[in-house]
Amino acid sequence: MIKPIYFLQAPSNLGLKPPAADRVPGTFRAPEALIRAGLSTRLQAQGIGVVTAGRYMPEIDPATGIRNVDAIRRFTLKLARTLEPLLADYFPLVVGGDCSVLIGAMLAMKRAGRCGLIFMDGHTDFLTPETSATGGAAGMDLAIVTGYGADKLTDIDRQKPYVRESNVVVFGNRDIEAPETYPAKLIFETDISMITLTYARQVGVEMAAMQAVELLKQRGVDGFWIHLDADVLDSAIMPAVDSPLPDGLTYDDLITVLRALLQTGLAFGMDITIYDPDLDPTGHIARAYVDALVAALLPV
Repeated sequence: MIKPIYFLQAPSNLGLKPPAADRVPGTFRAPEALIRAGLSTRLQAQGIGVVTAGRYMPEIDPATGIRNVDAIRRFTLKLARTLEPLLADYFPLVVGGDCSVLIGAMLAMKRAGRCGLIFMDGHTDFLTPETSATGGAAGMDLAIVTGYGADKLTDIDRQKPYVRESNVVVFGNRDIEAPETYPAKLIFETDISMITLTYARQVGVEMAAMQAVELLKQRGVDGFWIHLDADVLDSAIMPAVDSPLPDGLTYDDLITVLRALLQTGLAFGMDITIYDPDLDPTGHIARAYVDALVAALLPV
């Protein structure tokens, strides 16, 4: 069981590269599109709010190597300050937006207590300004919340790191073909645990989810936050993302994993990211995604 759901819109696209020279990423439209597909009403959300992001600027900041770094910092502070007081009475569902919304979520969680993170993503998102080809914070979010990268984002209010490496479990990634050539190889030097999709399938996704929780219990956390990037899903059913990958989780897998995590009673809240309505003109992908999220968060 979870607390009443508070639906917090975080319509940001600040952490992504432009999809084309004359366009901006469409992830900022995701909360509105998912509301239109019925997510907030079907989840019986007891509250609904919004934290607005700044204007998208495509240029990379020369001092940090990150796009929109100042806007992301301001947005992070606003999101954390909005989210923190909700944690006592609600299960906040932060609906993004790009993956940089995780920074604000984990800053809030750092202030609230000893929190773990289950990071469900097709990628590890452990790039840094030195290894990123795009300068997008959405590909650096896990590195940032564990203290790697520019201090302007990693050490807001002197809270670095927002979550300890040992309190993080990456779940369901499938982006590592060869460790020696992997762009985000820095993650191999950390204490972050990794349950790849290959391993999860070997043991069964429900068992893998329980193993993720057990790993965090062993670290003595008070609970955990769930980060859900839509590209953890198979690109055949979720192509409306900026970096789709084939052979990912099915919707049944997603429901099974989220139910297993939520039934522990240890989940503080969750963010969902990267769905881009511009890549879903008919809205049919949003409707299927909403069906799965409702089934997971409000199981029969």
